[in-house]
Amino acid sequence: MTETPPRAPARRRGAGPAAVLAAWLTAVLAVGAVAAGWAQRTLLDTDRFVAVAGPVADDPQVTRPLGDAVAGAVVAGLDVDRLPGDVAGIVEEEVRRLVDEALASAPVRERLRGLVREAHAGTVGLARGEGDDTAGVALAEDGVVLETRPAVVDAIRVVTQGLGPLGEVLPELVVPENAGRVLLVPTDAFDGLRDFVQGVDRAAPLLLVGAGLGLVLTLVVATRRRLALAHLGLAVAVVGGLAALGSVPLRDTAVRGVHDAGLRGALRALLEPVGADLTATLGWTAAAGAALAVVAWLVSRVARR
Repeated sequence: MTETPPRAPARRRGAGPAAVLAAWLTAVLAVGAVAAGWAQRTLLDTDRFVAVAGPVADDPQVTRPLGDAVAGAVVAGLDVDRLPGDVAGIVEEEVRRLVDEALASAPVRERLRGLVREAHAGTVGLARGEGDDTAGVALAEDGVVLETRPAVVDAIRVVTQGLGPLGEVLPELVVPENAGRVLLVPTDAFDGLRDFVQGVDRAAPLLLVGAGLGLVLTLVVATRRRLALAHLGLAVAVVGGLAALGSVPLRDTAVRGVHDAGLRGALRALLEPVGADLTATLGWTAAAGAALAVVAWLVSRVARR
C-alpha cells in the first residue's frame, strides 16, 4: 500500500492583515514625514522661502500698501489742501505715478526682497525662541512687527527727486516713526505659530524614524513581502493624494486671522507659491507611492508563476 505524499502547504494569496494594517500606518507616518520635512526645508528655511516666495515682492498686493504710505507722506508734505481742487488732484496723481515708478525701480525692489527675508527670519526666530536676531523684526504688544521705514524713506527720496522743481521747494519731510510699521503676526495668532514651528521641529525626525520602523515592521509580519510593498505603495498614494488636496485650502486658513486687508492680501500673495510647492511635493509623493504599488504588484505576479 503506497503512502500518499504530504500536501505542500497552500500558498497564501494575501500579504496578511497585520502587514496591511502596518502598511497603512507606515504610509501615514511617511506622508507626515514628507510634509514635516518640506516645512523645515521650505516653510521654515529663510533661504528656500525667499527663493520660492521672493519674486512676489513685485506683486501689487505687496507693494500697494507701501505705496499708499509713501504717497500719503509726500502729499501731506506738499500740503495740497492749500491748492485749488483741480490742481491738488493733478499733484496727487503725479505723486502717485512717481510712487509707482519708485516702487518699480531696482533699488526699492531689492529693498523689498530684503524685507521679505528679514520678516521671515525674524518671525521664525521669535517662534523658535531664539531671540530677535533681525533688527527689523520685533515682538511688540500687538504681535510680531516688521519695520519697513527705511524702504519708505528710500521711496520718498526717489519721488521727491522725480518732482523736479516742485520737489526742490518741498519742505523736508518728517517721516513718522511708525510709518511703514507692518504687523506680521497678531498676538492672538503668535502662540499658534510658535506651537506649529516648534512642533514641526520636534515631529520631523520622529516621523522619519517612525516611517522607517513601520516599513521594517510591515516586511517582518508580511506573509508575502512583495504584496505588502504593493499595499504600502497604494496607501502612500491614497494618503498623499488626500493630503495634497487638503493642502490647497490651508493657504486661506493661514491668513484668516489677519485683520488688515492690505497685509492679508500681501500674505496671501506670499503663501500662494509656497502652498503650490507643498501641493506639488505631496502630489509627487502620491505618484511615487502609486508607482511602487504597480511595480511591487507586477513583480509579485511574476514571482507566483
